[in-house]
Amino acid sequence: QACISDTAEVITNHIRRLVPFTQSVLFIYDEATDDLEARHASGEASAAVKGFRIPLGQRISGWVAVNRQTALNSDPSLDLGDAARSFTPRLKSTLSTPIIYLNDLVGVLSLYAPGPNAFDDDDKRIIEIVSQHIAHALKSASEFERASRRDLLTGLPNLRQLEKLIESASANGLTIGKEATLIFIDVVGFTDLNHTYGHQSGDEVLKHVVRMTRTCLRVADILFRYGGDEFVALLNRTDSLTAVAIADSIRRTVADHKLLLRQGEVVQVVIDAVCVSSPSDGATLRDLVT
Repeated sequence: QACISDTAEVITNHIRRLVPFTQSVLFIYDEATDDLEARHASGEASAAVKGFRIPLGQRISGWVAVNRQTALNSDPSLDLGDAARSFTPRLKSTLSTPIIYLNDLVGVLSLYAPGPNAFDDDDKRIIEIVSQHIAHALKSASEFERASRRDLLTGLPNLRQLEKLIESASANGLTIGKEATLIFIDVVGFTDLNHTYGHQSGDEVLKHVVRMTRTCLRVADILFRYGGDEFVALLNRTDSLTAVAIADSIRRTVADHKLLLRQGEVVQVVIDAVCVSSPSDGATLRDLVT
């Protein structure tokens, strides 16, 4: 199964032989945030552009996504902002087309070139045909990546993603930086809840815990699915006293907000939330998990 980056690289090389451009950007639609994320770029400004996000309906690519129409020869600065102005010669034309598969928005492919009216109707027809041919491949790659890094029930990143995050942040393997804390959360009596109300209700309980926990976390904190009925929150640059206060808040919030199950039963969900901090409780993720 090819990833988005690999698929996009093949697509870009193919288009380059058909339509001349200076910079290309493949935006993938992120359903969770309802915006477009620049997942692949080819050209001298690729480093500045990659990861760039455009809310649906805004800028050129966002308009193309919502209206599902190709935009021809609009000003690239309306799409990329300052990055478009950094080119020499300056980019002055945009060719942007939606990528649709079975009526679902997959993303937007945008090409940029110097000179006004750099793209013509033939270029427009070519990119529209290409976008139809690549839609299925990109949809599959996007779904594969999402499933591999996100828990399907809760939408949370999984424990492997926590490991990768820590690995990328440190040259020393799984060494965690100063004043980082993990809060391990698990549902008390989850097996009994499943037996009493059924597995579907158990899923409702887990999603309820996620919703309530998120209300207690700060913007920079990240919640992960640890497995089963367990979660772990990563709190960066957080001292142990603050972490304990957040853990207490999570416990209270989950308990105070009773859950109405689909069959009409009201249950009070109880969780345990335990804090471990680096470096006092361990310098590596493995130490803290233990």
